[in-house]
Amino acid sequence: MKNNIYLFLTIFILTAFSCKGLFNELFEKSNKNKAHIEITIDKENINKINALIDTLNFRFEKYGITAQFDRSGIINNKLFINVSNYSNIEELKSLMFNQGVFEIKSVLGAGEGNDIFANSINERFVKNVAVLQSRNALFLEFELFDYYKDFFSVFSGKNLGRQIQFVLDDKVIFMPIVREVIRNGQIKIYFENVTFRQLMLYEIILLSGPLQLKLGDENTRITKTAS
Repeated sequence: MKNNIYLFLTIFILTAFSCKGLFNELFEKSNKNKAHIEITIDKENINKINALIDTLNFRFEKYGITAQFDRSGIINNKLFINVSNYSNIEELKSLMFNQGVFEIKSVLGAGEGNDIFANSINERFVKNVAVLQSRNALFLEFELFDYYKDFFSVFSGKNLGRQIQFVLDDKVIFMPIVREVIRNGQIKIYFENVTFRQLMLYEIILLSGPLQLKLGDENTRITKTAS
């Protein structure tokens, strides 16, 4: 009988420590990677605050980040955001600092100029964006809105046999050769040496469309908060 009591107590103690460890792990996981964000907004752009919040909130939600927007500082041209569940500061910055201006440019010879499809686009013109994986290859697939399909058909026809550039925020993310006229507006981009999470960022930014205000280190301060 005494041995059974000792055995019971031993099991109880071990179970308690195990549960405590599990509880601590879950608690720490749910509380780590919290940050406070302070965005300074110029007075002439204060009317764009709602559109900015909508776009940032869309990006955060799609990436699994919890965000609480605090408008109490708007009177002083400040927007405060508390975020949690992000992976690292660099990914957080990518979601905020990538303005999301997307262009498709032809690569022409010297002196031929630079033909641009959807030049200086300020709104989203792609839909059905998705990251695909097949046999260890990663693809980014998207479709143009119907309004742009005819324009792109003409554009691709003018650039048969030439390279074109897919440019996101002045960074060339893909540079294929046009092999045929693309009439249906459906585009599939193959990537090398890019992680799945990086393509997820591209996907979310393309889906959200451009930010109404340009954010960067000069007007955005990110401070990690204690868990």
